[in-house]
Amino acid sequence: MDNITPVLDHGYVRLAGVFGDDLMVVNAARVSYGKSHSTFTAGDRRLIRYLWTHDHRSPFYHPKLQFEVRAPLLVTRQWQRHIVDSTFTTEGVAINEQSRRYTQDDLEFYLPAEWRQPDEANKQASRPAAASRPDIQAALAAWMADGVAQYHAALASGVAPEQARLFLPANAQYTTWYWTASLFAVLHFWALRQGEAAQWEIQQYATVVGQAVHAHFPETWAVAGGPESAETAT
Repeated sequence: MDNITPVLDHGYVRLAGVFGDDLMVVNAARVSYGKSHSTFTAGDRRLIRYLWTHDHRSPFYHPKLQFEVRAPLLVTRQWQRHIVDSTFTTEGVAINEQSRRYTQDDLEFYLPAEWRQPDEANKQASRPAAASRPDIQAALAAWMADGVAQYHAALASGVAPEQARLFLPANAQYTTWYWTASLFAVLHFWALRQGEAAQWEIQQYATVVGQAVHAHFPETWAVAGGPESAETAT
């Protein structure tokens, strides 16, 4: 697939579509004065900085990005809970996810390559473990294999897929879904989920999302984006 970036062991992010650009942002703001530009200017660059730094959000609601995401449920549910618990559901954020009621194929599970330990200073965070944990790795792999075997056995015995899926290890199971959101909502997600306190797995996805914004909205990214944005904006 085009525009696909692998994440974790079996996941990916694919930029499925983009509507708008930096010029759309400034034209949405300039319409208040009955004006618009056909090309992006130095004045538009200053206007984007003004809009962002003074929290004028609505011009950043007009551009949209659509992502196809394949992620384990421990990432997916956190991602979607972020959306539901924020005020940005009013911006036309849309999610459509694969259902195990209708599909029994492409079963994949997230098996971490490294195991972390709790961060004593921050209950929401974790830190690298002092040593590798092959015992935990093997235990999880065995549990996954047993769950899949029980799942297929239940299906073979005539149990409906919507109930047979109860045997599958939930948090580790991969699912695929589409996320369509405004430029502002995507930047809001990126800002929160790439931080050090965020779960490591979702940080990896947030990084890829940020790269897509950087590529398609460079002027907005220069003001609102990552560490390199400060240099880009000067």
